[in-house]
Amino acid sequence: MRDESAEFEIKVADLSNGSRDYTGKIRREWLRGALEETDISVADEDGNVRYSAQKLGSDVLIDFDAQMVLRAPCARCLKDADVPVRARLKALFVPEKSRKLEVDMTEDGTEVSSTDAELYGYDGEVVIIDNLVRDELLLELPMTPLCSDACPGITPPPEEESEAAAIDPRLQPLLRFKKLNS
Repeated sequence: MRDESAEFEIKVADLSNGSRDYTGKIRREWLRGALEETDISVADEDGNVRYSAQKLGSDVLIDFDAQMVLRAPCARCLKDADVPVRARLKALFVPEKSRKLEVDMTEDGTEVSSTDAELYGYDGEVVIIDNLVRDELLLELPMTPLCSDACPGITPPPEEESEAAAIDPRLQPLLRFKKLNS
């Protein structure tokens, strides 16, 4: 079943004469929707993607290069950090009906196909690489994004404020008494 809202699709019929190159934008609105359930957001500009598709029998080889600026929380201060990412990948798409359906069960009952990690499926007419572009951009984010290399991190409040905030409010009169006698 084909997704009508696909952003990046390749019609296999267009590849009958060899390979074809594509260039386009990664729209912020599309990626914002694709990142909805993460703490990653999109910076202020659209990204760029270049990809080529080559038909190999009924299989399609995709070679793509995507660039985007993503916004992630800084690992030190938790403010937004703009992180440029670049994802490059070659992927082989095979028609779903020709894929091997070797399914194994893991100990927790999850089904895992031995071909899932190596090949991607498509419906036989259209290759959609939306999920691949999204996933590869996310995988290129650093484990600890920083707003700058010199980020000092979260600064503690001044000592007086932190000392008063740490004391139970019922003991505040005793603190004032202590300060008077010091």
